[in-house]
Amino acid sequence: MASEQSKRDLILGAFHAGHNATAMAKMFKVTVSQAMVFKTIENFKATGKTRKMHAHQWPVGTAARTKRIREKLCRNPERSMRQLAKESVGRSTMWKLVRKDLGHSFIKNVAVSCCSQPQ
Repeated sequence: MASEQSKRDLILGAFHAGHNATAMAKMFKVTVSQAMVFKTIENFKATGKTRKMHAHQWPVGTAARTKRIREKLCRNPERSMRQLAKESVGRSTMWKLVRKDLGHSFIKNVAVSCCSQPQ
């Protein structure tokens, strides 16, 4: 029986060859489930990696989400962490995205914006 990683590599090879997920599930139906095909492709599109992601390891700070947060902060730099977190993810995760990834900091009632930096 093939290892999980070799199955993922097989799926990604077919994906790069231009096959869609449903066709791959039919091609590999003996060794790979349809759910594994869809999850592997979704994971690869989100992270660019082939390793299995557990539920608590899914990347929250994807490029698309970071871009949306940056745009929201540029429109209204005084928006609070709580307001930002209400719309998508938890407060601690939002804090990490805003502070570490975007370099935005909140200094006693004055928001120091990340919009002045090149995007």
